Amino acid sequence: MKKQIQHIGITMLTLLVLACSKDEVVDIDYSIPENLVGTTWEAPSFPGTSVEYALLDFLSETRVQALTKRAEQEIQVDWTGVFEIVSDSIFITYEIEGLRGLISQTDIIFENDNGEEIRFSLQ
Repeated sequence: MKKQIQHIGITMLTLLVLACSKDEVVDIDYSIPENLVGTTWEAPSFPGTSVEYALLDFLSETRVQALTKRAEQEIQVDWTGVFEIVSDSIFITYEIEGLRGLISQTDIIFENDNGEEIRFSLQ
């Protein structure tokens, strides 16, 4: 009887440890604007510019802010614009410019005028 209780105890402990050790993966659909609110995305390189890195901060379900860090300067706000998502495409309009890119669970990818990829990753 004592061995059965020990066996049950060890089994329960093993199940508890296994259940607690699994990371719960939650897929968030970032193609839904409300899921972007409060998120920050970083591009560690910005081809053809003096930008060390750039950030996109999603302020609301329609507004986004771009910040950049240049050599020997503090990070600064470059612009605030509006965005719209259609399927897996994101459209950002700011000042007189516009960007069109693809959005996934982990990346937002734009292409500059030279065909170079600018990849923002979720932080």
